[in-house]
Amino acid sequence: MELIVRKNKWFLREGIYVYVGSAMNGIWQRVSRHLRKNKKKHWHIDYLLKFAKIKAVVMYPGKREEELSRTLSKYFEGVQGFGATDLRLKSNLYRVENIDSFFGIAKGFLNQDD
Repeated sequence: MELIVRKNKWFLREGIYVYVGSAMNGIWQRVSRHLRKNKKKHWHIDYLLKFAKIKAVVMYPGKREEELSRTLSKYFEGVQGFGATDLRLKSNLYRVENIDSFFGIAKGFLNQDD
């Protein structure tokens, strides 16, 4: 699938993708916004959701977007330049071959603070 957002163009293979984002002032409002069908397109993920379905939402407390994205980049193929425009990351969107492996990594990431 070809996804065009302003001057950016990505070719995404069919599959499962994980998007990492943050919501400094209201995680519930941000997630609710992403779940809505009708909204003004602002972030890269808004354009992708025109073609995709959200299957799960995983939320972490605190400001850990960059840390989580760096962790996922060690295990999964990132979509160069997607999201993360305000961070020093190559991507905030990752293609996941096995969803169970993602949830295992997500659980380990959450347990880092225990």
